[in-house]
Amino acid sequence: MSRLGIVSLALLFVVSVLLLASMHTANAYEDNLPGGVTTLLGGAAALAAGWEWRRRRARKARRPERLSGEQPGAAPDAMLRETSGDAPGRVIATAPPGSNTARARRAKTPKPAAAPPAEAAHRVTAIHATFDAYRRALEGDEFTLHYQPRVRLADGEVTGFEALLRRIRDAGSEGTAALVEQAEKSAFGPRLGEWILRTAARQSLAWRQSGVSVPIAVNISPSQFCDPGFLRVLGDLIASDPALPAHLELELAEAALTLCGDGATQTLRELAAMGFGVQVDQFGTAASSLHRLGQGPVRALKIDRSLVLAAPADAEAGRIVRASVALALAMELKVIAVGVETAEQYRLLQSWGCHEAQGYLFMPPMAPAKALQVWHGHGPG
Repeated sequence: MSRLGIVSLALLFVVSVLLLASMHTANAYEDNLPGGVTTLLGGAAALAAGWEWRRRRARKARRPERLSGEQPGAAPDAMLRETSGDAPGRVIATAPPGSNTARARRAKTPKPAAAPPAEAAHRVTAIHATFDAYRRALEGDEFTLHYQPRVRLADGEVTGFEALLRRIRDAGSEGTAALVEQAEKSAFGPRLGEWILRTAARQSLAWRQSGVSVPIAVNISPSQFCDPGFLRVLGDLIASDPALPAHLELELAEAALTLCGDGATQTLRELAAMGFGVQVDQFGTAASSLHRLGQGPVRALKIDRSLVLAAPADAEAGRIVRASVALALAMELKVIAVGVETAEQYRLLQSWGCHEAQGYLFMPPMAPAKALQVWHGHGPG
């Protein structure tokens, strides 16, 4: 991270602590401040508070669990994991290395033994098996893309679609989140992401050749964004379809901007030079640097589904969503809410100034032919 990024995060932390400490007097105080100042303060708090909210919820829900009865064919992370509900997690670390508690634990608790060679070999084998399974699925045309409409809250007009991955098998279809997570774990993420990009680009061209210009947003996984071949793939697509950047939007998870370090800034610059617009997805669940959000290709923030679902009943989640919307408006970015399922969520988001939303309250993901019908019936014009 650059020195500017570190200073920005430190400043955000201080502002957020001060803002949250004075929350009970905030309404009266804001009456005496210019609107732009209070908007930026609220937006700054969203970055730090959103990350802290997710961390605290995760710590409450997770517990160390040693799974009994595991067989040699179990998942690679089955020996000791964090659990949240029934979802697999990661190996748990102890207290922060710099704390006195951590020193005491290190003095009293022996370090865990290294994994036996057989176990380590099994983990590698499981990763290779997942990689091969995805490769075979790709070669066997088991993957497809469905398209979920994005709706403008002011009038209900469909403004575009998000391309979502599906895997079609005899037992039914698998959704995007599980598919991408497993692909990332097996190092198949960049290859699967390339297939998604090329498939969405072909669909965009087919719709335009039929006389319909439909904006499509495509998710870019962290491993794909950090992959050296990512920009090359986009360059190949533009070479065969120069108008593509005006019709294909790239969705980057907020965490990807952090995981890729300083390389993220250069990649964003190159995306801007190519003409692509970027939407920051899962916003409010990680710590972002303001200077990256303000760079050329970033045109929208997408409020994470977990925050949207929690906002009506969870006051803290509601504050994060409102502050995130305020930040986006102050930076002249579009705000899109993900996972809207109830009329109450719809009303809250609309009252807070959110521009667009997607979710089952409006329409589910659908095949390309159905998506085109929806566009004709609910799109512009």
